Amino acid sequence: MSLAQAAEKTALRTDFSLLIDGESVGAASHLDVIDPATGEVFARCPAAGKAELDRAVAAGRRAFSSWSALSFEDRTTAIQRMADVLKANADMLAELLTREQGKPVQQSKDEINRAATLTEGMLKIGFATETIVDDAERRIELRYVPLGVAGIITPWNAPINLAIGPLVSALYTGNTVVLKPSPYTPHVLRARAQGVYGAACRQYSEDGSLVPAQVAGVHSKPSASRSVRAVSRRSPIASRSAIGARAIRSLT
Repeated sequence: MSLAQAAEKTALRTDFSLLIDGESVGAASHLDVIDPATGEVFARCPAAGKAELDRAVAAGRRAFSSWSALSFEDRTTAIQRMADVLKANADMLAELLTREQGKPVQQSKDEINRAATLTEGMLKIGFATETIVDDAERRIELRYVPLGVAGIITPWNAPINLAIGPLVSALYTGNTVVLKPSPYTPHVLRARAQGVYGAACRQYSEDGSLVPAQVAGVHSKPSASRSVRAVSRRSPIASRSAIGARAIRSLT
């Protein structure tokens, strides 16, 4: 290792920010992040509070209308970009993950690659409309509809793997997200949001606005509700939405 590389490795990193509403923002206070291999602070990150949380939730609500209106195919295209950029940045993210979590670099790379593979696998899950009853009296369909803004809180031991499942399932099913990483491992998720997912999640529309993920380091799971739609053969359409089989029983 050269002297320049050694100096870079020991320098206190402060080049991180929160990602809220597509913008990199700071906060009034910060968290010290410790390298478990040395026991020393190697980085600082903004410590978001209630104001940042409120702003992130508000941004998620604004983004919800456009993101939820996209088809599964369009959301799949955007989320696949996330997986592609995640794999392309695996080395950078693995080094950062090792610095703040302590696992060997190869295990960090494996975690990141598993997250990309899991993302691609989840995108193969179909949510087709199901016809429950279709007879002379009525037609009942089961549809999956987005709920709104999902709050995701992740632990420190596998921060990328344990975030990717709820994150992708929420985005894929049309929800927006406020993601709160562990204070022990905040940087790898913020780096992913800013440099990786932030670049990949831009809606491919004319204005290029960032719509799916609103990410912040704040304390903020459901992904979709099932909407049961009953169409009477003799009367106007009636519809009810609920989670679980009770909605079906109430309509049959």
